[in-house]
Amino acid sequence: MVAATGPTGPRAWRQAEQLVRRGPLLVAGALLLASCASVGASPATPGRASTAASTASAHPSTSASVTSTPGSTGSSDPTGSALAAWSSPAGASPFAFYDPAPVPTGSVHGTLLRYQRVGPVPGAHAGATLWRILYLTRTATGSGVVGSGYVAVPGLPAPAGGYPVIAWAHGSTGIARACAPSLFATSLPGGLHHLVLAPYLATLVDQGYLVTAADYPGLGTRGTLGYYAGAGEGYAVLDAIRAAQGLASWHASGTVVIVGHSQGGHAALFAGQLAASYTPEQRIVGVVAAAPVTWMTGTAPAAAATSEPVNADVLLTVVSWSRTYPGLPLDQLLTPSAMAGIGQLTTMCDTAVTDAYARTPSAAVFLPGAATNPVLVALGRANTPGAVPTPAPILIVQGSADDEVDISGTTSFVTHVCATQPNRLTYTVYPGATHNGVLTAARTEILGWIAARFAGLPAPTGCG
Repeated sequence: MVAATGPTGPRAWRQAEQLVRRGPLLVAGALLLASCASVGASPATPGRASTAASTASAHPSTSASVTSTPGSTGSSDPTGSALAAWSSPAGASPFAFYDPAPVPTGSVHGTLLRYQRVGPVPGAHAGATLWRILYLTRTATGSGVVGSGYVAVPGLPAPAGGYPVIAWAHGSTGIARACAPSLFATSLPGGLHHLVLAPYLATLVDQGYLVTAADYPGLGTRGTLGYYAGAGEGYAVLDAIRAAQGLASWHASGTVVIVGHSQGGHAALFAGQLAASYTPEQRIVGVVAAAPVTWMTGTAPAAAATSEPVNADVLLTVVSWSRTYPGLPLDQLLTPSAMAGIGQLTTMCDTAVTDAYARTPSAAVFLPGAATNPVLVALGRANTPGAVPTPAPILIVQGSADDEVDISGTTSFVTHVCATQPNRLTYTVYPGATHNGVLTAARTEILGWIAARFAGLPAPTGCG
């Protein structure tokens, strides 16, 4: 998770990733990826960094009708000219914005449904305007759903063709409504206690980039979040871009760099591989993934019933997948006592969930057969990025001291992508950088890489 102030993002996937990578599974992981169905390094300067030489039905209560196909495009102004900025009624709940009227039949994904000016927000550029948005998107299984997020519009005059777009994908915040970054709230019951902003937000808008930031459906809006459901995350990121492009006064161009961290790195990688078929009108010129969660094949092994403390992120994932995909009955994965307590997962954000299960052994949560459940195993494969080539150049940065996303997992993923997409990926390791700290350590490289992609310069590669 990226926080202006506050705790870090997804708790350690290390156990899961180590189980996946041991022995022959390192090779098997790449083979499994190759069989997945479609779901849709620049040299380091001395003393700074080292560079690897390789580069079901959902059940949302806020639903929508979508008649377009995944590759269809909206009109140049999908919002229509009558849509005006929304104002919260006096005394309204913080969630009032997120409960729109039913979406008209025939609306296309990416349609902007509602927008509201927000501000001021600490960490956002004073010269920019910040807008909370609602828009039509899809779940991982293709069902229409309403998503939320925010858009930061630069105060500088728009260039010809509009502002270049940075599509930000945030790290894990939890699966409760109150965990939505676009709420910009730090005191809601069970909610976030820190702001979750796009990194370098003030700098990006100061440099003339428009920033879109999807919450992922189920955060802010009603319904179950598709936690680490790659296609749903990718759709939300891409449709937030289209929603911003739908309001002409925001001057959002069709040229985009997608940036994500942690869970958001997972989302960014999926958005990058889905864009050509899902939003083909968008020109994705680059994808940046910082400390990305990649090998979701480790989810099932990490659900083993042992005496070790339960991995709260694995629990969140299993619960979310059971409500997102058909054929994954939760009572075949969780113990009766765990089943009785899962309601709290939808009332608490990331850190509170982790703290609540910190002393709970895995065997008290997962049934003995959970780790080999064939549906859970298959979903792990389907939600691992890299099965579909990404046309745009990719930059992956990773801290060597990251204790939440293990560096060896990121490196093995890079090796896989380089084997299938050579000359397209740059991978930089920052010695001593932590999970969140890599965003600070890699700031110069990330901002420079983004500027070069928008300038049309050839992308460097660390794939050899």
